[in-house]
Amino acid sequence: RTPDQDTERWLRGAVSGGGFLLEPDVDLQLEVSTHGLVTEGQLIVGAPCRQLCDAFGAPLSVERVDPEALPHPVYETTQDTARVVGLALREVGYFGPFGVDSRIFLWRGRPGVHLVGDLNGRFTMGWSTGMARRREAALAVLLDRTDPGPR
Repeated sequence: RTPDQDTERWLRGAVSGGGFLLEPDVDLQLEVSTHGLVTEGQLIVGAPCRQLCDAFGAPLSVERVDPEALPHPVYETTQDTARVVGLALREVGYFGPFGVDSRIFLWRGRPGVHLVGDLNGRFTMGWSTGMARRREAALAVLLDRTDPGPR
């Protein structure tokens, strides 16, 4: 099929700008986010959660995902990936909240995992849910790091 003018212009711009990623059409089974907080001295990683959306993709809510409900060894792998990402963020001088989105999919009938689909270096809608019991400790670390002291 021949691309229309808009698509062709976009493709030329993408290629001249460094390229683009062409991904296979997969059957998305589940997208989970693993959140954390990184500072110079600490890395705190939370539990996986997922965002529930309406039929148009608008977010409705966020819920924690039971690690037992994830295919083995997805839970451990996403936790390890969040730690590696957190350490890499620290290496480049970042501190603060982050989230790593991972996608579980089927492609040609076989399961697969895209470990880092998105990386968010900020508070996200699911950060508090994903951090769960670690939320208060993470916020205390962040406030201590950013508190300018008495005025």
